[in-house]
Amino acid sequence: MSAYALLQLSLDQTLSREAMEEASVAAPMVARGDCARLQRELFGVVVRRLDEANARAFQEALRRRGFETELVPDDDLFTLPGAFGVSELRIEGEGIATVDVYGRARAVPWRACVFAAAGWAECERQKTKADLEWVVVGRGRYQRQELRPTVKRERETGLQFRIECFFASDPMRVAWVVEEGRVARLNGQPVRARDAEALGAFLDLLRARMPEGRVNRGITLFGGEREPRYPNLRCFEEEIIWHFHRLRSARLEG
Repeated sequence: MSAYALLQLSLDQTLSREAMEEASVAAPMVARGDCARLQRELFGVVVRRLDEANARAFQEALRRRGFETELVPDDDLFTLPGAFGVSELRIEGEGIATVDVYGRARAVPWRACVFAAAGWAECERQKTKADLEWVVVGRGRYQRQELRPTVKRERETGLQFRIECFFASDPMRVAWVVEEGRVARLNGQPVRARDAEALGAFLDLLRARMPEGRVNRGITLFGGEREPRYPNLRCFEEEIIWHFHRLRSARLEG
């Protein structure tokens, strides 16, 4: 059975949670309990993996509430390649250079730069904590307590700033990431997550060299009141997928 997705016509579209919940009544595959998350995570892709009947019913219910969408086969949406982590990005006259953790540099001409995205995204990470813990060893009257080292692993939510570049050749996607306690380099300078001025200056240079429509809102709106904060990495990626779909549709129409 084919699956379908609903996409926003514009990233500026908004819809209340209540309206989303009301519209979900028309589509049994859209659980009312999921609507708060769907409304909060409107970053281009409204919903995916619906059968055609549910997709069309949900689309019509949203239309009646003033929220227009595009229905597309789920398989038509791009699958983003895995990200190759880099420790430095440099903007040069002829293109952009990436440097991996081993210090290996790669220069890519601007004509091969397909898309660029950036933004703050919440992420889960595993935190390791070393500690000492009293444990009971031995049996019966030979039992005793010993202080032994332990390692505890906990999941925590943090905020990271990402800059991603997509290229026409391998590696097709590189990711530069900085978060609390981490330093990475932009144009030869060490940058921390709180260095908004350095981030903004680099994004200005990047935006100026990319063709129109080839950057995401995290770049165009950086530092402004409407700058997006992505609730998770999936939302960051879905906005990129939305852009890729629009770029391909424009190319086919042209």
